[in-house]
Amino acid sequence: MDNAENYFPIKGLEGHYVVNKQGKFLCIKPCHKKPKELKGTIFNYGYIVMHFSINGRTFKKSAHRIITQTFIPNPNNLPQINHKNGIKIDNRVENLEWIDGIGNMQHAYRNGLLNIVCGRNNGQAKLNENKVREILYLLKNGISSRKIAEKYLVNPATIRDIKNKKSWIHVLI
Repeated sequence: MDNAENYFPIKGLEGHYVVNKQGKFLCIKPCHKKPKELKGTIFNYGYIVMHFSINGRTFKKSAHRIITQTFIPNPNNLPQINHKNGIKIDNRVENLEWIDGIGNMQHAYRNGLLNIVCGRNNGQAKLNENKVREILYLLKNGISSRKIAEKYLVNPATIRDIKNKKSWIHVLI
């Protein structure tokens, strides 16, 4: 085993599996003569998934989630995990961080990791990034969604979606 003190037990799998900060997993079941490195499979939109077996029961878990839960505190209870360099199979601790959904989408957009058509690139868009920045400014200053919708000739639901970060989330003011 690569220096046993560098490996830490995986919550819920203690005594069977360990992980280190470089993203390596070992099976340390008592029945094995020596620890066995686990590779995992690329699955689930390009993420590595690890397969575990305890007492005849098998299950799988995302490698990046296990590593983040093991090594990175989450005091704000953020729900998602971001790969800082955008490489989904790079599960080193220094490449992972807890993040919310909006931050994760903004990171993906800024780094060209999204394959979706959004914003002005959508042929049906009535708005562009500059108009959305204006809308966000008006919302911040207390102007009603209905009045803003009238000004920009869009449905008030469009303004509410911008306000609630359900659309145009890549635009910041």
